[in-house]
Amino acid sequence: MFTGMGKPDDDRMQQVVEAFIPWVADAIRREIYIGWIVDTSAGTPVANAGLLLIDWPPNSRDLNPVRGYVMNVWTHPEHRRKGIARHLMEVVMTEANRRSIRVLALHASDEGKILYDQLGFRDSREMLFVDET
Repeated sequence: MFTGMGKPDDDRMQQVVEAFIPWVADAIRREIYIGWIVDTSAGTPVANAGLLLIDWPPNSRDLNPVRGYVMNVWTHPEHRRKGIARHLMEVVMTEANRRSIRVLALHASDEGKILYDQLGFRDSREMLFVDET
């Protein structure tokens, strides 16, 4: 997924993968991450999506103390424009609805933004600070 998104296949990306694998395994075990994988009839993965359940304080927008963060949405280039990502997002949104999660956030690529706009996501005023030290 990472190299397919244009990330370099270098030492830093290998560190990310090595850190991500135990993190996601633990998140699945703790039932705060749900993932879906679409594969071919031969069992080759071609697309995936994930939903991270985040503790969030009740507020005026939503009293539910859980928000969803949609992540790891990716489709192999050979399988794009076939509705797979839309289907995965509908599955994610259905699961969120089943859990009464009304607020979903995500970070969109330029390609993905079109789909998310169609599904009702909108730009927010989120800002980000990263300590580079």
